[in-house]
Amino acid sequence: MRRDALHPTDPWRYLAARLAVAATSLCAAVGLSVGALWFGPLDTIGGLPAIPLARVRNELGITASIGEQYVRTVQRVLSFDFGQSWVVGPGFPAPVRPLVVEAAPYTLLVAVGTLCLVTVVAVPVGLVVGHLDGRLGDGLEEFATVGRAVPTFLLAAVGFAVVWSGTATATSKLLAVAVLAAAPALVGSRIRTVARAVRRARRDGHVDAARAKGLSRRTVFWRHLAPVALLAHLRQVADDVAYVAGAVVVVEMVVPVAPNVEKTGLGYLFYQAIVQSDLPLVATLVGLFATGVVAVRLLGDLVLALVDPRVGPRAGRR
Repeated sequence: MRRDALHPTDPWRYLAARLAVAATSLCAAVGLSVGALWFGPLDTIGGLPAIPLARVRNELGITASIGEQYVRTVQRVLSFDFGQSWVVGPGFPAPVRPLVVEAAPYTLLVAVGTLCLVTVVAVPVGLVVGHLDGRLGDGLEEFATVGRAVPTFLLAAVGFAVVWSGTATATSKLLAVAVLAAAPALVGSRIRTVARAVRRARRDGHVDAARAKGLSRRTVFWRHLAPVALLAHLRQVADDVAYVAGAVVVVEMVVPVAPNVEKTGLGYLFYQAIVQSDLPLVATLVGLFATGVVAVRLLGDLVLALVDPRVGPRAGRR
């Protein structure tokens, strides 16, 4: 296998390469948020009450050059300084940290619940579909992609209409609706991914060799095909996090993840910040989402390199 700069055979070089990719991705995300503040059409000052604009510009750092703003934003991200909200917060200005601390648990529950539901459904169903040949297997594989055709916001709206009973609605029901609305698109894609990986494994020689040695179908299934299915799903989980981050914003715009309207998730907080032109809060949340996605993808790369010999530094060894 040909190796390149991003996939070296030395473990430490591999780790350094993945860290470099993660740092580059995070810097690019910060650059986009700073660019939106600098070049975007929205004006945070326009939504503020009548106060000395010079003070606001100084607090926001608008008078600084774009390079200085970029460096300042990177420093804030690295030091976990969330800054201040000038519009959305309860005060004027209000620190962002309490808003994030209050909203993050709801969003994390939705995100983790979505990924867990996708894993619990996609891996076993993909295993079964991958064992079926002919039109039946192909038909089930195509049917699994129906979830991708249904808009996430539509599922969220229907689920919310079913369970909503006013402010007495339990938070657990609202969180369940949010998870069930965000998961179907990923479930269909991962069933297809796992099924195709299982079919490829069944055509490989090691499965036939295992059967020729007298191993039962059950043993071949659990020792050879089940790990293939799990690894096929694991390779995609890190990429799924980026989708989940976007799906959370869409779902939380429809489903309040807590019956108390003052308690919302990060997705709805992000939506409020955009609508009310609170660009410092938007930039902070973009940085948080980007940091979470980059961190999970880095962790996924490292875990996959440990458990899958075809990935990472071991892939170049014989």
